[in-house]
Amino acid sequence: MITVSNCQSAGLQKSAHSFEELLKLRSSNVLRDSFVLVSPENSPTKTLTAGYTTIYPGCRTSGHGHAEFEEIYYITKGAGMMKVGDEEFPVKAGDCFMVPAGLFHATMNPNLEVLEYFWVISANQAKP
Repeated sequence: MITVSNCQSAGLQKSAHSFEELLKLRSSNVLRDSFVLVSPENSPTKTLTAGYTTIYPGCRTSGHGHAEFEEIYYITKGAGMMKVGDEEFPVKAGDCFMVPAGLFHATMNPNLEVLEYFWVISANQAKP
């Protein structure tokens, strides 16, 4: 007989060494790694910046807005929640969406797996 279990439904084993316990020692659950892959500083582009972000289980981004940039997100792994302006919605691997310039946005990962996404920001350019 084969037994199949899933991390999301199995429950986390409590331990002083678990990631969940380490998070309790922090003043916030903002914990993520971001990598800038392409930017005006490392390539010929004048308006694009692209990168990759990992948000750890139970963590989130602090959130921000940028008046001068639009941003595209493509979720590559995991699932979580996204807040854009006043709207909050679930996201999962395979989802792609745009954040308009000027809107506050934040990403939350309430799950036991990492949430990873590729992002691209583009400077708004005045039309001639």
